[in-house]
Amino acid sequence: MRTSSVCSCWTDFSFQPSIDERQVRELRTLRFTHEASTMWYCSVRRGVGKTHLSVALAEAAIQAGFGAYFMTAHDLVTDLGRAYREGRLDRRIPSLPGAQGSDHR
Repeated sequence: MRTSSVCSCWTDFSFQPSIDERQVRELRTLRFTHEASTMWYCSVRRGVGKTHLSVALAEAAIQAGFGAYFMTAHDLVTDLGRAYREGRLDRRIPSLPGAQGSDHR
C-alpha cells in the first residue's frame, strides 16, 4: 500500500476545477471529527474525485488517531437491500456509522 504524508488532493486542485479548495482545506482540518459529526457526501457526476478525497480524509483521520469507514453508495444500497430481504433492516440501519444511536464514530 502506498502511503504519503501529503496527498496531492490537499495541494493540487487543477485536476478538478469544480472543487471548492477552501472547503477541501476545511475538511482536512478534521474539525468535523471533533464535533462527533459523520461526513457523508455524494455526487451524481462521475470522476469528480469523491473516492480520492474519501481515502485521503480517511488516511488523515487514522493518522490523527480517529477511526474511518468508507463505503460506496452502491455497496450501501446492496447491503441495505440484502438486510431488507433477510428481514433484518431494522437492526442494520442503526449499526451504520453515523446513524442515530450508532456507537460508530
